[in-house]
Amino acid sequence: MSIRWCVYLSDEYEKSYLVSNFQQILLSLPNYEQLEVQKFIYEEDRLKSLLSRVLQRLAVSYILKIPYNEVKIDRTAWNKPYCSNQKPHWAPNLNFNVSHEGDVVALAAESVLIVGIDVVAPLCRRKGPPVNAALHIERLRCSFSSFEMDEFAKASSQDNSDDNDINFARDQSITNLERCFQRFWSLKEAFAKLRGDGLGLSPLSRACFGRPLASRIHTYTARVARADQWKEKDAIEEVEASVRDTRNGEEEKKCWGDEEEKSKARGKNKAKEEIDCRETEKSRKGKHEESLGSEIQNELLSIFQITGSKMESATVSLDGVFIPEVTFRIHWLPMGYCVALALGPPSLIVDPITKGFKTSCQKPQLSPMEVETAQLESKNGSQMFQMLSIKMILRMMKQRGATIEYLNE
Repeated sequence: MSIRWCVYLSDEYEKSYLVSNFQQILLSLPNYEQLEVQKFIYEEDRLKSLLSRVLQRLAVSYILKIPYNEVKIDRTAWNKPYCSNQKPHWAPNLNFNVSHEGDVVALAAESVLIVGIDVVAPLCRRKGPPVNAALHIERLRCSFSSFEMDEFAKASSQDNSDDNDINFARDQSITNLERCFQRFWSLKEAFAKLRGDGLGLSPLSRACFGRPLASRIHTYTARVARADQWKEKDAIEEVEASVRDTRNGEEEKKCWGDEEEKSKARGKNKAKEEIDCRETEKSRKGKHEESLGSEIQNELLSIFQITGSKMESATVSLDGVFIPEVTFRIHWLPMGYCVALALGPPSLIVDPITKGFKTSCQKPQLSPMEVETAQLESKNGSQMFQMLSIKMILRMMKQRGATIEYLNE
């Protein structure tokens, strides 16, 4: 199962509603997390820190099917939060990652693969004095590879041309150069957060990003084509076997008649066995997998799905070595926000001191086929981000068992 959530605080009503319920929401967190939230000097930082911690607990509560108050979250030596609850078979490597910048807080959660996420706001929506994109890139030059600097040069030369590729997701004032910066910076941060070492991946120029190449990774289209070929081959073999076993005349009719009767009998027995098997499976699993999807659908009625978000993909090389088992998705959200997701196996986790994050994974070693399957399921299962309102988050908390009485309906 995958979760993609985002919250916008650019709306004054949403922000004021969160402020008026700040204390009630804060009390739903453990004491040590309450102190961490209150350490921030500026109100905006406190609000985003509070939201990120609440979203983490809600995601774990939904996927593990446990009450909100029973969620356990620890942190690595690099301060990366992770779930320390016992993992069930349907989510052996449950993990999440949160990022916030500007007016957006975003969360991604995965059941099998490890996820990293990063939000990069357009420069016009960041705090502080206006910054020129070219100057901003120059200040961070040591974080980019020579290839990425060449890409910046190309983007800068195209700023006078029309680019309709992602106009739906950006302000007209955002240049090609700035969008190129958003892509590369969010990818680097997401990759570092997937690994878990954060600033340990230094300099960031060690990770070089490019567009996917068909010769280096298997695309979804290729996998579908292979599957179609296999189906066609199986169908041909089935027909050939049927022809070989066919008899002529009355014997053939009798054979098919008898076979039809037997097939009907077998079908009834098989249907009954499948029903019994499903009921047994539901009882054993506590009806988890069947009820979880419908429960989320019922509880998230007021969620707006960002169907217009444009997705791109990328590949990465670390210290000159291509890493095919990591996939990246770039989402362009409203108001020019860029969100990058990195997905990879638990073997990429860097946690040399506490080792708590890696040991919390019930399936730390995944085969290449398992990685590819999980990546495809994640891509098909939840491509778009869902926008949550503050009221919806409060209702979700209460439905998941959080002891909270929110105000100012």
